[in-house]
Amino acid sequence: MYNLFKEYTNKPVDYPFKNVYITHSGIALKGLCILKNSVFKNVSTWIFYKYAIYKRVTEPKIQIEEKNCLIIHNHWSSGYHHWVTEALTRLLVVDHKSYNLIIPEDYPEFALDSLHYFDFNSIIRLPAQTGCFVKDVVIPPNPASGHYNSHTLLQLKTVLTQNLKPTINNRNKKIYVSRKNAKVRKIENETDVINLLQDNGYEILYAEELSFKQQIEIFSQCTDLISIHGAALTNCLFMPEGSNVIELYREPQANLPEMNYCYQRQTAALGLNHHYIFCKTGENLGTHIDKINLNVNLQQLQEAILK
Repeated sequence: MYNLFKEYTNKPVDYPFKNVYITHSGIALKGLCILKNSVFKNVSTWIFYKYAIYKRVTEPKIQIEEKNCLIIHNHWSSGYHHWVTEALTRLLVVDHKSYNLIIPEDYPEFALDSLHYFDFNSIIRLPAQTGCFVKDVVIPPNPASGHYNSHTLLQLKTVLTQNLKPTINNRNKKIYVSRKNAKVRKIENETDVINLLQDNGYEILYAEELSFKQQIEIFSQCTDLISIHGAALTNCLFMPEGSNVIELYREPQANLPEMNYCYQRQTAALGLNHHYIFCKTGENLGTHIDKINLNVNLQQLQEAILK
């Protein structure tokens, strides 16, 4: 049977692939074979293969002539969590200063801003909804999604925070990140939640209103973080070791998908204390798990923040 998947397990992380097609979302094809470096070790490759073949046929394409190109984005890295923990960490295994980074021009501002913390030979902006043929490209292996290497995360933390100059007055922040402005997956009794937290010295933030630099600065001084399961919890990366993270999560139910433990794993890798508060589900029950609203038990929340 013809092998549709190409693995280069014996090649170095800076192995240059020749004559590769890369979809706008970062999936790489060598001929009709998918390069496993560009997808996840713990997610079905077949799903990405079908998508990449479809895009190879249908999406607009450009030719990139530059040599020593570099790809770090993946199929999900337009999202904050995947960008920080999966795309940026790939820069730690190559000498990025010598490469021409290919990045979609329509990527979120936080992603483009984060590139200022790294040096490149140049940055090539890939037009929106467009794939590319690349003659010479390095694709560092994509990490397993939702699983973290402690050394890698701490190394990334050092790179992103090494030039910070925090002020004493702003240390030991207690922060609640709200999803009030989101369309889905919100706290339905958030007014009561915010009143309780403010009475206990918590600051209320909206992550979408903060630049990447601001998030680094703020959360590097945060010792207590509370938020609903979601990308805002990624910012625990910047918190001091030994800090506390409370994750508001839907209560386990037999008819719902299994839990996503990614933030529990991330906090463990960073030496932080993690605590779940399981919440009753609200509106949108029965839709996609990422859309379910929650209701927080205020007594449980009060007990958790006083521990």
